Amino acid sequence: MRRLLALFAGVFASSTFATEFCLQAQHLIADTALNPEVAVHTDYESFVESKASIEPFQIHQYLSNPQGKDQMSTVISCKLKSAESLNLAFDPDGQSPVAGEDHGCERITQNHLNYALAKWGGSEADFEVVPEVQTYMGPSWLDDWPYQAARKTDDGRWQLHSRALRVVDAWYIPLPASIKGVHYCHLVAPDYLEALVKASAQQ
Repeated sequence: MRRLLALFAGVFASSTFATEFCLQAQHLIADTALNPEVAVHTDYESFVESKASIEPFQIHQYLSNPQGKDQMSTVISCKLKSAESLNLAFDPDGQSPVAGEDHGCERITQNHLNYALAKWGGSEADFEVVPEVQTYMGPSWLDDWPYQAARKTDDGRWQLHSRALRVVDAWYIPLPASIKGVHYCHLVAPDYLEALVKASAQQ
């Protein structure tokens, strides 16, 4: 896991960060080194219609809610596969697991916050990473759009939120196979979070 965290931090500093964010999010959320294809969407409707899949092994990424003079996106959404679904697909006999345990979306935010604080300075006390809010149906995951992932409290701190859609991968769940075993996240966009940390450090 230390290797995965180091890899994730390395992507923060790379020129390909924007397109690799959800790839590293997949690594972190499922404790896996598997590398799916990342489909990067620029259209909201195409992202809504997309689904994370095993065949082909593909996840999806979408930046949204641009704000400010430079139109910086404040939210990034990742459609990922759960650790449970990866093990069922790639290790059906349970002999050589390819993923560990499933973690909350907030794990991704916490790791990025740690990186941004190390890069720009500032105090972790100015930020609170809130555990993911779980939903179980697509419409509720997409409700209240655009999602507000960073919210300022009355005392001036930033709360960093995430909203998840989790569906277990089990035979008895009466849903299409394409919907089972997903773990979707709405998160604070990486550039926006770094901008918040940088501004906090300069106060």
